[in-house]
Amino acid sequence: MLSRSAGSFLDPCGYLKDNLPDLTDESQSRAHRWVLPLIVGVFCGGLGGSVFTWYVNRPKPTIVTYRIATTTLSAPEAVGLIPDLKVLIAGKPIQALYAHNIELLPRQGPFVEQADVAFSFSSSVRVYGIHLESPSALHYLECSGFASNPKRTIQLPDATIEVNAVHCSMKPIFFQAADTRSFRITIATDSSEIPRVQMAAKNIELIPADQFSSKDRASTPSWWAFYLTGMFTLLSVALGVWFATLQRRNLEFNEAEYQKTMNSLLQEVYKARSFDKHS
Repeated sequence: MLSRSAGSFLDPCGYLKDNLPDLTDESQSRAHRWVLPLIVGVFCGGLGGSVFTWYVNRPKPTIVTYRIATTTLSAPEAVGLIPDLKVLIAGKPIQALYAHNIELLPRQGPFVEQADVAFSFSSSVRVYGIHLESPSALHYLECSGFASNPKRTIQLPDATIEVNAVHCSMKPIFFQAADTRSFRITIATDSSEIPRVQMAAKNIELIPADQFSSKDRASTPSWWAFYLTGMFTLLSVALGVWFATLQRRNLEFNEAEYQKTMNSLLQEVYKARSFDKHS
């Protein structure tokens, strides 16, 4: 029931201001009813658990590292420096001979059935010899040459045909902790250029051996840091939606509710005045 003091009728606007319900507070209370359960549900319900489960069980690539060491067997400078020095292959003299020793080692990750790797040169080279060494009798390693003009596969070694790359197929690939052994490939060519290594396989990441440690630490942050970062992001989004909704509701004016309240207050004022006149 509204107050009927005489002073209130002298200032009807003040009377209405003091007795008008605070629609902003009512709007805020309605927002609390759905925003707070939403925030609790996000962080304590299925979404937070799903994000955590996905991170723990996310697909992890198999990491294979490579290392290349080039040994000079015969260089053009040595031929000119030492009189009568000749390096013959199949009875034919050659000016240069280099051995590229390549090591491919699985470092971590799940089992991969097969991978293809290519050792490419910027210019054509002659392959005088190739030696392959697989980790065990259960592993398979085979290589062939690739000539680009015309495109064809060359059985190695073949010193009569220049090739642009050496393609190798290796399987299986899996990490065995201390028992892991590497695939080893030695290619003897007439070029000192270090070949470029490329690998084609699903869910395999190929990196240089000297970059493995730093890359491993950088790519495996602790799960809790990732989880907290994601949760704080979701919290910020939820709070942003909450405050935006409150601001929008505060700007909206419920004309029907306000008119109803005004009519009710005016009726009380008229009743109070009538009561004072009769008294």
